[in-house]
Amino acid sequence: QVALCAATLIILSSVVLAWSVYAKDSDEAPTIMEDPELQWLIERGGTIFMFGRPGNAQYFQYALISVGVAVALIGPVTFTLMTQSMALLKKVRRNSFSRQTDDMTKRIFAVLSSQMLNTSFVFTFPILILCLFSLIDTSSIPGVIFAPMRSAILLLFCLNPTQTSLVYILKNTMHRK
Repeated sequence: QVALCAATLIILSSVVLAWSVYAKDSDEAPTIMEDPELQWLIERGGTIFMFGRPGNAQYFQYALISVGVAVALIGPVTFTLMTQSMALLKKVRRNSFSRQTDDMTKRIFAVLSSQMLNTSFVFTFPILILCLFSLIDTSSIPGVIFAPMRSAILLLFCLNPTQTSLVYILKNTMHRK
């Protein structure tokens, strides 16, 4: 357990380090900012980060790759542990002697499977789409399709912190009352 926690901490710390090093303006940011399409953004004021032209995120792509590597390293371990827990719960349920143990095992199984499904849907999927959209040129996708798609992905990603506790509350009969 300690080794797993230490490895996770090292991986996530490397992501923070990568973002602190690579989440910066592209070398060609001043020339990109001269584009007429971006004048309204400049006039609005505030800080503007320009990671590069579409499909060419000069430094930012390395920050995104660090997130992808972290998800690729941590995700399978998490899903394996979750699957193993669910298999053990199934085994306990088969060997249960009381109806209460059986009901409790069913509820825990339902909560774990819902949380695993929701996490993959509201965390892993948006991260992968974000990485994909940042590394390829999306200017050929019509705005009518791209804008709702971007909004939906952002909404899904924002729901990530709430989904685990929401599933727990909705699956627990005592909390529903």
